[in-house]
Amino acid sequence: MDAERIRTALRGRRLDVLAAQLCAPIPVLEAFVHGSARLTPALMAGLARLLATPPAPPIKNIPTPMQRKPDMKLAARALKCTAVLDAAGLVDPGNKSRVVLAILVEGKVYSADVAAKSVRKCRATIAEHGAAHVVCLIQGKLDGNTITEAGIVAQVKLPRPE
Repeated sequence: MDAERIRTALRGRRLDVLAAQLCAPIPVLEAFVHGSARLTPALMAGLARLLATPPAPPIKNIPTPMQRKPDMKLAARALKCTAVLDAAGLVDPGNKSRVVLAILVEGKVYSADVAAKSVRKCRATIAEHGAAHVVCLIQGKLDGNTITEAGIVAQVKLPRPE
């Protein structure tokens, strides 16, 4: 597609959605639509590809639990968090008394401060039974991106009795 065809196809469309899909600033797309700017070949190719694909069918307007009006409002002191960790990722903490862990979950990083003694116990369990036969769990209170009052434990996976 040439620039004029793309420019006319963009008129009347939501540029914020296209800008998010292309990782391009909205003012650059607006300037292109109004004819006062040129786009890089990579952006032109991306726009042509996006405009060539048919739009996704509309999603039915099904209210999610957060869109509904709550029936009750309750207060909580804390939100408890339990995470299953990769047992092979634990390394020797050395002579430290506390260890700060960085836990990656679906692109987000959470941090937890745990006792080095519990990490050493987990490593001993993994060394004895193997990483494939051990599950590592961390529990604590979730506070933003931090797991406070965290504790870590390694449990041996037992086969189910028949």
